[in-house]
Amino acid sequence: MNKRLEEIFKTRKIIFEDLKVNLNSNVDIEEGEFISKIIKSINPKKTLEIGCAQGISSLFICDALNGAAHHTILDPNQTSEWQCVGIRNLKHAGYSNFDLIEKGSEIGLPELLDKNVKFDLIFIDGWHTFDHTLVDMFYSIKLLNIGGILIVDDVGMRGVRKAVNYFYNFPNINFFGSTGKLKKTRSRMIFDFLKQSLKPFVFLTGNRIASEIFNPDIRHRNTKLEASMVALKKISDEQVPWNWFKEF
Repeated sequence: MNKRLEEIFKTRKIIFEDLKVNLNSNVDIEEGEFISKIIKSINPKKTLEIGCAQGISSLFICDALNGAAHHTILDPNQTSEWQCVGIRNLKHAGYSNFDLIEKGSEIGLPELLDKNVKFDLIFIDGWHTFDHTLVDMFYSIKLLNIGGILIVDDVGMRGVRKAVNYFYNFPNINFFGSTGKLKKTRSRMIFDFLKQSLKPFVFLTGNRIASEIFNPDIRHRNTKLEASMVALKKISDEQVPWNWFKEF
């Protein structure tokens, strides 16, 4: 871990000569090291990050790249909301192998696709609603080279998790790894308990309802996704048929 990151995690503050803010909305050390380990294992030439905020994940990424690749950041709120703290952190740490695109991912990602830009690793930590995550993952998969890795943060959030579960069904996507413990809400724990308790009775209501609730593929998939951060690997450019759908 570079000295800038060590200082930030030790003090839980980000300090510049003219600005001092508390650390928040960041990946933790375990998640950052997970990203770093993947980067070092695949040696990417181009990486992309959706959502920068205070730049903690950006620091982990650029530190792992060690100047050997270019990093692109999409963050429409870096100036307006985050006071450029993320970009300033990168510059303070001595990194220059990056560029910032201050556009929403729903605009910036299709523009990158139109330019035929390809990436070897993409990290998604943007707007965490289902629709935005779905859009981010849809374009990210298209922007990845074959063999590229897509890392998604905050999988514990329902919208994010739903999107990840959907794309995990794709024939050209494989599970690559995960880290962090999924934090379940009290309501979610109660729901899971009731679901298992009522399982024998649900099957009496009919195969369709039972299969939607207790689908074995979904159970197996969720076992793998019991994490806060998940990595998926693109294994081909295979496209799903026009009428393709699987439960998620």
